[in-house]
Amino acid sequence: MAFLFGPVSSRRLGLSLGVDLLPPKICTFDCIYCEIGRTTLRTARRKEYVPTSGVLKEAENYLQSKAAKIDYVTVTASGEPTLHSKIGDIVSRLKDVSPKPVAVITNSSLLHLPEVRQALLKADVVLPSLDAVRPETFRRINRPIRSIRIEQIISGLKDLRQEYTGQLWLEILFVQGINDRPEEVEELQKALQAIQPDRIQLNTVDRPPAEDYAAPLSSARLETIREVLGERAEVIVDFKRRIQQGFRPVVESEILAMLARRPCTAEDICGLLNVSPDDISAVMESLIKKHRAQCKTYDRRNFYIIPELNLDLGRKRL
Repeated sequence: MAFLFGPVSSRRLGLSLGVDLLPPKICTFDCIYCEIGRTTLRTARRKEYVPTSGVLKEAENYLQSKAAKIDYVTVTASGEPTLHSKIGDIVSRLKDVSPKPVAVITNSSLLHLPEVRQALLKADVVLPSLDAVRPETFRRINRPIRSIRIEQIISGLKDLRQEYTGQLWLEILFVQGINDRPEEVEELQKALQAIQPDRIQLNTVDRPPAEDYAAPLSSARLETIREVLGERAEVIVDFKRRIQQGFRPVVESEILAMLARRPCTAEDICGLLNVSPDDISAVMESLIKKHRAQCKTYDRRNFYIIPELNLDLGRKRL
């Protein structure tokens, strides 16, 4: 599949079919915690980065035969999906052909644009992010393109809340010592009161980040922040593996497709693809010997990644 990936087990959306609207990695941000790595093209220019017709044809073909296997169709990207100028057409068509709800994940950077907000109105769930309110902290954690200001983002989120009738689940990703200080949380709380999302989902660094100094918060610290932010706030925990009856055969291309989008542990791969741990061990050993995968330790866990020279090959297999 060129534009779809998964279904994958999502901590927020259950079993999700991903719809990828950008080549890697084009984004308005270059977040220090990004599990995909550093941004290769940082831009705010909106255009049709991948063909809309190709995305929709692939999605329609999949949904005609396999929609029952998923919980959500999730519009996302290896970067910021609202950079795709036809995202509104894609969301609208997906709503026409999908019996399952459609979600959109966004970093909120372009929500100050009326045409971007309009494009998202037909989605069942919009999942924006807001990691910091103070301008200096915003620049430090998200490293936005120069033209984007945090005031625009907050204004765009408030406008979206007024215009959008679906579910708004706002994510905050905390990095130790950067946006978790009490004064940062206090400013976030004020912004959240103005935005009024339906859910406030708290996250932290969980996979090898773009910058080594981006360290995770402890579960105790996240829980303390949750208490400050109130009853709508929830800590996002690691997804729990869905065990279906029997294991599927291992397909190397599926594993490489997953690794092209984010680092995964052996447990991740088993849970996402419903394959045997014994089979995964053997396949990963083979991929490492063929230099198509590497193992990297982060936070005392072993993650499989695609070596830099093979990154494009892995993504082309999607």
